[in-house]
Amino acid sequence: MSKKKKIIIYSVIGLILLGIIIFILCCHFLIEKDSVLTGFNFKEVTEVNYGSFDLSNFIEGVTCDESCFYNNDELEYSITNIEELGKMEVLVQVTYEGVTYEHTYNLNVIDTIAPTITLSAPEIEIASDSKFDATSYIIEVSDNYDELTIDNVEIENNVDTEKLGDYEVIYTLTDSNNNTSSVTLIVHVVDLLSDKETEEKETTKENNTTTNSNKNNTTSNNQTSNNTSSAGFKSAINSVSLSPLTTRHVDLDNEIASIISSVTNSGMSNYEKLQAIYNYVKNKLSYEMMVLNLNELWEMQDTYGYYSFDGMEVMRAIYSLRTGKGVCDNYAALFMILARRIGFDAYVVGGQVNKVGGGTTGHARVMIKAGGTYYIFDPQIEDSKGTSYDYFGKTDAELPIYHYTLSTHINSFHFFKENPNLGHSFSLDVKVSGDYTDTLSDGSIHTRQFSIDLGSSISIELNPSRTQKYTIKVTSNENVILNESYDGSSPKIINYTFENPGTDKVTIIVKVDGYEVEYNLLANVKEIENSNP
Repeated sequence: MSKKKKIIIYSVIGLILLGIIIFILCCHFLIEKDSVLTGFNFKEVTEVNYGSFDLSNFIEGVTCDESCFYNNDELEYSITNIEELGKMEVLVQVTYEGVTYEHTYNLNVIDTIAPTITLSAPEIEIASDSKFDATSYIIEVSDNYDELTIDNVEIENNVDTEKLGDYEVIYTLTDSNNNTSSVTLIVHVVDLLSDKETEEKETTKENNTTTNSNKNNTTSNNQTSNNTSSAGFKSAINSVSLSPLTTRHVDLDNEIASIISSVTNSGMSNYEKLQAIYNYVKNKLSYEMMVLNLNELWEMQDTYGYYSFDGMEVMRAIYSLRTGKGVCDNYAALFMILARRIGFDAYVVGGQVNKVGGGTTGHARVMIKAGGTYYIFDPQIEDSKGTSYDYFGKTDAELPIYHYTLSTHINSFHFFKENPNLGHSFSLDVKVSGDYTDTLSDGSIHTRQFSIDLGSSISIELNPSRTQKYTIKVTSNENVILNESYDGSSPKIINYTFENPGTDKVTIIVKVDGYEVEYNLLANVKEIENSNP
């Protein structure tokens, strides 16, 4: 065989072997690829609801909660940001075991999801002849597409507080795509004692007690005077400017709000609201010793950043609501938190109290400051004695059974109010940038005056210190340009352009937990002079 033929034969054999090797490698790669892709397939999707989809809508076998998983492996993925309704191309990319896969969908983005209305309670009881404000029972509204507010809710209200009976209030909310939801509040108008009747009843009780004491000559003037609250106390309480505080413990705050909504209404005076929650605590709890779980307490304090005293009171209130039981500390903690949520300046105060058989013992009750005076509220002793308001809104002179130094004991529980992470003591940074730049410090109200050219623009950035439900209202010379809810999870940017010459007062009001801050930007908007001759 010639040398040339041998070379040709060897070349052919070499090519055949190379082809076999390539074929084997390709088959191996395809087999491995198929094993990866087993059950990992893009679905056929043509339509999704705005804001109500995730990776599991596009890929079989994927589950999503806060993250998305396939075969227990967390996936890295991206989906084209969808901001509007209608037809659009949407790119889905996902990485699994180091390989990135993608698929482009031609989707029709729709909105068929109804908005939601959250009420403070499904059913309430109010006194006859009281005022009824149906709007006050709406906690929040939300929608997957539209930014709706409480003002968008239509209310069908036929409640007549002059007639006893049961009524239904229907709240209806419709979004821009005609998705509608409704919720119903059951209102029971009942015959409760009015202030005048309560005073007459307490006066009768006082007279009876005085008569008995005169017969037996054993009851002192101080004791007989404890059966009614003084007119000065009622006036001071009704004059309090309410400033509600929450504990930030989500479950507890929700339950506290529900309790208050069930026993009070917007037509009640401050005094009547205090009576209502005082009665609730007395009726809810029975006296029984309990032990706090310190591990649960410490975990809660780590979660919410409480001072130790604050954590103890919050935990005591939670235990009381769970079990319906507790000692004086539990009665006091629950009443204080209810009173603070309504807006009173309330404190748990310790010290000593007289014992029936003589001597003293440790005891906790609540004191509320009104009109410069601290008033005593002791639902636990009231409950144990079976009385009504003998320990409700009394001064030390009226109830000389307590032994303590107010300045010492009241300061020992200032933590609840002074902790910057609680209640209305929130931090809000505000930065203005653009054609006018400024940084506004935190506080209750701010005003800035400046001059700016017509057509100039600014960006107002709000940075709250924590995630919580806020409402933001922006007006320009009292014309509303923004009114919406905001959760504080990221900076809120408000863009504004000065379109009219003259004075433009831009007001931004941020509300949270019944507290608000106000920012006023007073702009002297000048027309730009034409420099051409």
